[in-house]
Amino acid sequence: MFKILLNAIIGIYSVVLSAENVHFGMELFFNQPIGTLNQYFTTTMGSGFSFLIDDNYKNGHGIRFSNSVANYFGHSLVGAPGPGDPHVNLSSLNTTLNYIYHFQRKPIGPYLLAGLGGRSFFGSASLPAGSVIPGLGDNPILKDQDYMIHSGFKLAWQVGGGWDFGPRWGATGRCVMNRSQGHTLSTVEAGVTYRF
Repeated sequence: MFKILLNAIIGIYSVVLSAENVHFGMELFFNQPIGTLNQYFTTTMGSGFSFLIDDNYKNGHGIRFSNSVANYFGHSLVGAPGPGDPHVNLSSLNTTLNYIYHFQRKPIGPYLLAGLGGRSFFGSASLPAGSVIPGLGDNPILKDQDYMIHSGFKLAWQVGGGWDFGPRWGATGRCVMNRSQGHTLSTVEAGVTYRF
């Protein structure tokens, strides 16, 4: 599965970079975990950075290829009460190809986006003695332990929208989801984009 996604990413890069109306950019964003991610890991907002490649076509249609990394450091591990201070250090990598439609039929003003790609969560959870691991029963941990977290690179999808204020600055909002070990891992993200 990873090789297929990697080959698809390389193919997308080559197609996008050969187009005529390519614009490179970046995005700074905040993200809020929701659902399972919020329930088992953290309720606190994280932050992230994206590298963007936009290709705008006629009549408001376009594509956006993005690579992003997001971090959720030092937050409490929800549902793992104990005498100490349980916490999780969690990061994610996300690669997505989005379809974009601008309502004004040119790359300015409001737009909708929808995309597919891959996302991976990784990090560690530190649980002191007496903590309970979320979702694994009520047996407390007998000693301090660190647990590695890795979801693997899984198919991800996202929907959202944004507003391009001009040729360079814009704002976006979206919900990003992927499935891992029978759970849907979701974040709501909002950010500011800048195109060079």
